[in-house]
Amino acid sequence: VTFTDSDRSVLELCERNCRENVADASLYSVAQLEWGADLAGGTDENAVRPGAYDTVFATDCLYNIQSLPPLLQTASALLRTGGYFIISHVPRASVETDDGFSSVVASAQILERSIVKKARRYSLEVYPGLSSIRPEDLRPLWGGRAIDEDGASFDHMAGIGAAVLIFRKQ
Repeated sequence: VTFTDSDRSVLELCERNCRENVADASLYSVAQLEWGADLAGGTDENAVRPGAYDTVFATDCLYNIQSLPPLLQTASALLRTGGYFIISHVPRASVETDDGFSSVVASAQILERSIVKKARRYSLEVYPGLSSIRPEDLRPLWGGRAIDEDGASFDHMAGIGAAVLIFRKQ
């Protein structure tokens, strides 16, 4: 597992958490990664490697829709052909609507259509038969309990349009 972020202080925290919670340090690495940057030529032993990953996860990282193309470019570059890109998101970004206006996402479907459309440009196709996982899909696994220790509920997460989208690199 390779954990990444562009912020050095976040990586230091991640490294500390890994040391405290993972007994075998050979099971993980922590690397700085700037979305959209050239991935070739990294000399650091922990540097990410283009085409080296079966799965790339991105969780709760779409705060600005302009960051979507560099994220998709980077995920695609990191994946092997046939690999999976899994993105968990809560709609809070602005998207360009068909009529050219930018608006706050009122509907998760608008954002998801935008993500799917842009993902195709980077050879990422929605995984057939399982394009998204929504909070209500997970309710049976959790027995109706709160999602986290702060009491976030399935109803709240569903109401704001949280979802996990699954893509496969072509």
